[in-house]
Amino acid sequence: MSNRDRCAATALPVLDLMQFDHGDAEAGANILVKLREAARDIGFFYLRGHGVDAATILNVQARSPQFFLLDEAEKLSVDMEHSAQFRGYTRAGGELTRGQPDWREQFDINAERPLIAQGDGAPT
Repeated sequence: MSNRDRCAATALPVLDLMQFDHGDAEAGANILVKLREAARDIGFFYLRGHGVDAATILNVQARSPQFFLLDEAEKLSVDMEHSAQFRGYTRAGGELTRGQPDWREQFDINAERPLIAQGDGAPT
C-alpha cells in the first residue's frame, strides 16, 4: 500500500451538515448514518456546512486555552449541568464512555435555540 493510499484510508471523515439541514429526507438520513459510524467507529470527524464563520472559529481556538487555565470554581460556574440544552463545561472524569470516565475537560457549544416543550410521557 502506498503512502497516498494509507493516508486516504486513514483520513478522517468529512460530514456536511448542509445535507441534513437543507437536503431531502434521504440525504438527511444518510448524514445521520455517517455521523453514527464516524462517532462510534473512528471517534473523530470533520464537520462542515455548520454555518459558523471562520473568524468565530479562529476566535474560539485562540481563547479556549485561556478558559482551561481558569481555576475550577470559575469553570464550574458555566458547568453543563446549568444548561437545559447541554452546553457548557464538563470537568475531567465528568463524562462516561462505555461506562468509563473520560479524563479530559471539554466545553460544548452550539446555536441557542428555543427549548422544545415536553408533553406527557416525554423523556426529561
